[in-house]
Amino acid sequence: MYSVEYQTSKAKLLDSLPQNFREPFFQTVEKLRIDALTSSKALKGRLKGYRSARYGSRRIIFRLDQKLQIVIICWENTRGKVYKS
Repeated sequence: MYSVEYQTSKAKLLDSLPQNFREPFFQTVEKLRIDALTSSKALKGRLKGYRSARYGSRRIIFRLDQKLQIVIICWENTRGKVYKS
């Protein structure tokens, strides 16, 4: 199991998240906590080193420290916007 940390404040991330996506967001974070590798995919190009987890039309972008067993959530948004960050 992994522990979960947030690169920006969790409150700031949740403030920007529409209300109807909060429950699916936390369900996806829980999946990452249990098994981050099979619940996500590695990104390429300028986002190499990051991973992406999908829930609906939205993505959670995070880094994974396998040695320390930590998921570091970096940002979240719709598919169209998340890769432009």
